[in-house]
Amino acid sequence: QAEDGIRDCLLSRGLGDVYKRQILKLLTKVILSLLKIYLILMRVILISNKGLLLLSILFMKKKYH
Repeated sequence: QAEDGIRDCLLSRGLGDVYKRQILKLLTKVILSLLKIYLILMRVILISNKGLLLLSILFMKKKYH
């Protein structure tokens, strides 16, 4: 502490700082979870599109042979 009674701002942590850190941690977890869900959905779409493409190719072969 300084002699005039003002604490160093780096050492002082108010209750608001604690809540901010908790919110940041929670938001980070939420964002990472959403990113994982997004990547899973993109894989499903990619697999589905490949499957649809394969089915359409097979259907076209059967239709014209």
